[in-house]
Amino acid sequence: MTQGTEKAQQTLTSAESAKSSLDDITQKVSAISDMNRDIATSATQQSVTVLDINRRLQSASKDTESAVEAAEAIAQESGNLSALSKQMTEITSHK
Repeated sequence: MTQGTEKAQQTLTSAESAKSSLDDITQKVSAISDMNRDIATSATQQSVTVLDINRRLQSASKDTESAVEAAEAIAQESGNLSALSKQMTEITSHK
């Protein structure tokens, strides 16, 4: 009878130890799951940020192209005005 009681006590001790180990494992799996969720959230936020930066860079590139085109047009018109000014000077100096 004593052996049966001792065996039952050992089994109970082993079961309690196994339960404690399983509780620890469950807690660690839950922590890993939380970290994975945090990583996924961060990755999503980074993706949104990268897309926003890309959109802004494309917009800045288009604005730069427009500015370059405007500068070229101004340079062309400046050249035209210079030529007209030269012609006017020549015309008025011959009178």
